[in-house]
Amino acid sequence: MDTRVCDMTRRTFGRLTVLRRDGSDRRHCALWLCVCRCGAEVVVNGHNLRSGHSRSCGCLQRERAAQANAKHGHASAKNGVTAEYNCWAGMIYRCENPNVKDWKYYGGRGIKVCLEWRESFEVFLRDMGTRPSPSHSIDRIEPDGNYEPGNCRWATPLQQRHNRGTVYHVRLDTITPEEIAR
Repeated sequence: MDTRVCDMTRRTFGRLTVLRRDGSDRRHCALWLCVCRCGAEVVVNGHNLRSGHSRSCGCLQRERAAQANAKHGHASAKNGVTAEYNCWAGMIYRCENPNVKDWKYYGGRGIKVCLEWRESFEVFLRDMGTRPSPSHSIDRIEPDGNYEPGNCRWATPLQQRHNRGTVYHVRLDTITPEEIAR
């Protein structure tokens, strides 16, 4: 063991507390066994501890990445993508990508996503809220209108079938029995 190595036992560096010396690396630098505030144990090069390059077992970097990448909590590597986020992304995809199979029914017909929703999932979620149930999906109240507040709702498959542009509503009570017989 190198006699020039200072004892760092019980010292804390960021989230790491040094437990004991754990040998040397291939360049003869001291290695230290540390316990992280989260409970994980990790072996760290002494120079990296003293310089601040190692401040946790990796949990600090994971926490910062999660905060940076999941502003709204609906799309993260850990939790996957929620149905609301998937709906939002699909709505934009259908309206803006001419290579999508059904684009002709959306962007090809001039259907657009309002700028506020296009630029922010958080605004879309604030306006629409979460789906009432797994069977609900986004529906445009006016089928020829855009995806925008006031023209969208969460609807069941039955509600969506009744709201298609190809549905014709006929009132039978206004037809006389003679007209039916013809």
